[in-house]
Amino acid sequence: NWFPPEQGVNGIVAMPNGMSVGFRDNEIWFSEPYRPHAWPPGYVITTEFPIVGLGIIGTSVVACTNGAPYAATGVNPGSMTLLKFPESAPCTSRGSILGTSEGVYYSSTKGLIKIITTGPMTNTTEMWITRDKWAQLTPQKNLHAVMQASCYFAFGTIGPDGDASQAQNGF
Repeated sequence: NWFPPEQGVNGIVAMPNGMSVGFRDNEIWFSEPYRPHAWPPGYVITTEFPIVGLGIIGTSVVACTNGAPYAATGVNPGSMTLLKFPESAPCTSRGSILGTSEGVYYSSTKGLIKIITTGPMTNTTEMWITRDKWAQLTPQKNLHAVMQASCYFAFGTIGPDGDASQAQNGF
């Protein structure tokens, strides 16, 4: 059952326990540990919503979707446990997803969301900016995020003249 990844599996990232993980539509695909060429179909987990991108925290992978986020946790791809977070927080950009030691951050229509696998998801911007202001001030497409000196930075979007060659604005 060691097949190469199916056509359309993208966003492949490595987990610290030797597994590679990728996604296609609403499916999370796992490889055999320490065998990035082996992707058994029995290791596929499905979500309710299409996946935008993946973030890693410890032995968990967070699937940021067009609806509610999910976290799959485990050390063996055949026994991953999937948790759906109860609140919908659609991810707006795959490049905004950033896995850190504190959690997985991503840009949502509701604000900057932080996912930890041992507790509830939090909207880190909710206390200092309204959702309307967030939508006006932050780019929603083509984001690229980095962590610098314990701060989340994201830049991107297409400028008013259609130029996408450089960062036009960010937060």
